[in-house]
Amino acid sequence: MLRSWRWAAVAAGVAALVSLPTLAGALPTRSSDVTAEELRDLVRASGAVAHEAYGESRVDLPLPDVDALGDVPELLGSTTRTRTAWRTPLDWRVDRLTVAGETDVVRAGALTTTWDSADRSVTRLLGDLPVRLPRADDLTAPVLARRLVATPDTVLSRLPERRVAGRSAPGLRVAPADPAQTLVESVDVWVEPGSGLPLRVEVRADGQRNPVVTAVVLDLELGDPGARRTAFDPPPGSTETTTQAPDVAAEVDRLVPFLLPNVLAGDGRADPAGLGTGGVAVYDRGFEAYAVVPLDRDLGGDLLELAPPGGVFATPLVTVLVGRVERTAYVLVGTVPEQVLRDALTALRRDPPPFVGDR
Repeated sequence: MLRSWRWAAVAAGVAALVSLPTLAGALPTRSSDVTAEELRDLVRASGAVAHEAYGESRVDLPLPDVDALGDVPELLGSTTRTRTAWRTPLDWRVDRLTVAGETDVVRAGALTTTWDSADRSVTRLLGDLPVRLPRADDLTAPVLARRLVATPDTVLSRLPERRVAGRSAPGLRVAPADPAQTLVESVDVWVEPGSGLPLRVEVRADGQRNPVVTAVVLDLELGDPGARRTAFDPPPGSTETTTQAPDVAAEVDRLVPFLLPNVLAGDGRADPAGLGTGGVAVYDRGFEAYAVVPLDRDLGGDLLELAPPGGVFATPLVTVLVGRVERTAYVLVGTVPEQVLRDALTALRRDPPPFVGDR
C-alpha cells in the first residue's frame, strides 16, 4: 500500500498500480441487495471515511488555452494522477503527480495550502471561495461523487457490482429528472460496500457512448493515515503568499463590479441572499447549473478573440458562451444546451446588470 510520499516510490509503482483494475476485473463480484437510496446516503456521508488512495481521472473537455485559466485546460483535457491522504473533510492532502513534479493541496481546518513544486511557491487561503477554478482534488473519485450525488431533482437506480481497487463495489446511477434541460445523461458511481467510499465515477453526456469524465481509485487503504501524512512544511527557498477568501472575493468584485440579478431568464441564483461575490453568479437547476461571469478587459478580449463564430465553445458536457453586454464581455458556462445560455445572455442585454463600483 501507499506508505511513502516520495515521488520516486510512487513512480516506481505506477506500472503495477495501473494493472490492478485489469487483474481485479478477472475476479468474481458479489451481488448486494443494498438499494439505490441507501447507496446515495452512504456516498453523501463518505467524507467522514479516513483513507489513503492512489487514483486517476480522465476528462475530455477541451477548453481554450487562455493564460488567466492557468492549468485548467490541461486539467480538463487529459489524465490526472493523484495520491490522497484523507482524515476528515477539514484534514486532508491531495497531490497531483506529473512528470515535472507535483502540485499539492493541503486542507487544515479553515486553511487551504497549495504547493507548486515547479516554481517552488506556497499559497495559503484562509476560508472558502464561493466560486473558483477547479483543482485536481475536485476530480478525485470520492470528492467528485459526493458533489454530483448531492444534486437535486434526480432519478436513482442500481447498477451491477464491479471490481474496483480489488473490491466488489455495488453501483449507483444518478440521472437528471428532466433530461431535456441538461447535457448530463447520467452519473454512475461504484461504492466500497463497507465504508460507502466512492471508488469509481463515470459521467456521460447526452448521446455519448463513452464517459466524458472518469475518476477511479486504483489503490486504497482504509483507516486514519495519521497527522504526519496530511501535514505540510514549506521547503527551504520557497516563496509564500497568504490571503483570506473575503479578500479574493472583494478583488473579483473590484475587477467585475456588476450586480447580477437573483433571477435570470427564469432561473434562480444559488446564492439569492447575495452570498459570495457580487460579480459572479451561479444559477442552479441541479444538473442544469450554469455560471455567469463579467470579465475584465484583458480576459474578455482574449476570449472574444479566440471564440468561434457565435461565441460558443461546445463540448459534449459543458457549453461556454462568450458575448458582450454593452461594453462588458461576459462568459456563461454550464452543463446546459446552448439555447439556455443564449436566453440568459439575451436577458442580460435586455436588462444590463447595474454597475456598482469603479474600475
